[in-house]
Amino acid sequence: MPRFVLILGACLVGTLAFASELLIPLTQGEMAHLPPREGVQGQDLALEVVYTGNQSDVSAAKILYRLSGQIGFLESTMNFKGLTLYGTIPGDNVAAPGLEYVIVLQLRDGGILAYPAVENPMEQPVYIPVIEPRAQVENRQGGSQSGQIIILTPEPGVTLPYGEDLVVAVSLFNLENVDVNSIKVFFDNVNVTAYSVLSEDLVTYRPDFLKPGNHKVSIEVSNLYRVRIATSNWNFTIESKAQSLFQVDLHSNLTMSNRSNLIHIPKYDDTTKVLLGYNAENVAVSRLDFNIDANMDWVRLTSTVNLTSQERPDVQPQNRFNINAQNSWLRYTYGDASPMMNRLGLWGKRVRGHSLKLMSNWATLQIVSGETDRAVIGSAAFDTTAMSWNRNNYHFQKHLFGIRPAFGNGRNFQLGFFYVHARDSVNSVELRPDLNLSYPFTIAGSSDPFNIQFGDDQLIAFGDTTNLNYKFNNAFPEDNLVVGTDLTLGLDERRMLLEFEGALSLTNRNIFDGALTRAELDTFGLLSDSTYDDTLGSGTLDIPFSTIDDALSSWGLGFLLTDGQFDPGKLEQYFVLNRNILIPVDVNKYTENPLKGLTSIAYSMRLRLNYFKQFISISYN
Repeated sequence: MPRFVLILGACLVGTLAFASELLIPLTQGEMAHLPPREGVQGQDLALEVVYTGNQSDVSAAKILYRLSGQIGFLESTMNFKGLTLYGTIPGDNVAAPGLEYVIVLQLRDGGILAYPAVENPMEQPVYIPVIEPRAQVENRQGGSQSGQIIILTPEPGVTLPYGEDLVVAVSLFNLENVDVNSIKVFFDNVNVTAYSVLSEDLVTYRPDFLKPGNHKVSIEVSNLYRVRIATSNWNFTIESKAQSLFQVDLHSNLTMSNRSNLIHIPKYDDTTKVLLGYNAENVAVSRLDFNIDANMDWVRLTSTVNLTSQERPDVQPQNRFNINAQNSWLRYTYGDASPMMNRLGLWGKRVRGHSLKLMSNWATLQIVSGETDRAVIGSAAFDTTAMSWNRNNYHFQKHLFGIRPAFGNGRNFQLGFFYVHARDSVNSVELRPDLNLSYPFTIAGSSDPFNIQFGDDQLIAFGDTTNLNYKFNNAFPEDNLVVGTDLTLGLDERRMLLEFEGALSLTNRNIFDGALTRAELDTFGLLSDSTYDDTLGSGTLDIPFSTIDDALSSWGLGFLLTDGQFDPGKLEQYFVLNRNILIPVDVNKYTENPLKGLTSIAYSMRLRLNYFKQFISISYN
């Protein structure tokens, strides 16, 4: 049974329209699809789509369908067979008067491609009339010869950019009794039938490199009685490289909106805490969205700006902007992006900065650098007990750097390694900023309050001097480092997909004090070590520093050494090692079971099977 998609049409339209806010769609291909003329009640309705881009770019393909007049959509999966996606709407859901559907491709880079290719496909789905079943009369004299070949792509006479991926596709839907073995495909007068994908309903051929100029396609089809029933010939043109280089397809869109919400805020009695009622508050939110798309043959440039009235300096950024450049081997974003590197390292976190991805048929390199959190000054509250100003509602600026090289095409095999480092900027939030705050303080025996101003060093009253303290209130700059690997194996045309991910993390909850010295590292208690013995740890885990020195030297990490000895200060630019680090090893558990003792190791395994129209997913984390 298909599972029900709990999304109203309007909601999914929003998902498609604002997908660029998560990750800018990087669509290279298009969908060629010929809707059926009609459906038969109670019978499965088969749909076919030709995707002209790289199949490895598609992570999922689905049919969202419903009976005419309904609101919710049901979901059915589509699968690749050759260059074509095949899917079926179950007969149990095919009923009069008609059926509506949308085909959605989800791309690995986060983009979404939909058919029909309109602005709001969920509001304008494809409509197919559904008729009652009728007896099928077999034509034993060769079938109808009045049908014709329907050209899907490329269209006759069309001019295509130089270097664009191309799939020749025609539909044989209107032809009866087609003999697949009789089909012949000619490209530029060369018989390419052996390199084509043939079926009774569809013929596809993907040519290799196409030279600029005019090209001709010819297709011949005969029936089971060796009678030719259809022939089609058409031409199209490929632009020269110079034409494509300077031809720009420019689109832009500007949207302004305002939304007003009436919010009821509960009001309580200050003493009894009894609910007294509600105060109505009107909250208005204005939004401006602008995007521009400049598409050239060799590169596609896009930019998106989203501005909202909810942007304030005392919270994290609400506005979004980015500039993107992309082609067949490059994806680059400056501004806000949500890169997906690894589920255990960096997966959809907003980063404002640079995001780069270089791709080839055998390797991929992804680099991310930028800011995930901006500095928020916050405020302060006075503690009369400790006579101190406690800073609150502040937030340190956090910088992130990540890199992931991967080997393999990503469809059948890929092995990746990743490194992600996120660190708060210690100096991004001041302990004593310029805050216009004061606290009225009354001393016993006096009716006149003293105003304690934020920034004062002392309180002087009746000849007594009290020193004022300033401190951060339980939120300190942190340092986090994650390294790991991932493996993907796709077998049997990706009907069997095995995925593995593993990562080791190091976290320091307070880096105010900087890194330890080598002597301090020997005795501060890491791995239950409290003695100065030139070793790290104790008992089962008692590692001589000389062993660490030799290992770093032999691994080519000599830059972490000072006079041949490991220096934690040299490691500081990568990770701050001090007393506030969360120990990645539980010594007691490690003695019993080394794997359980490695508390900062995470791993995930998934097996996905897609057979006989059934999807099975097994995971272990």
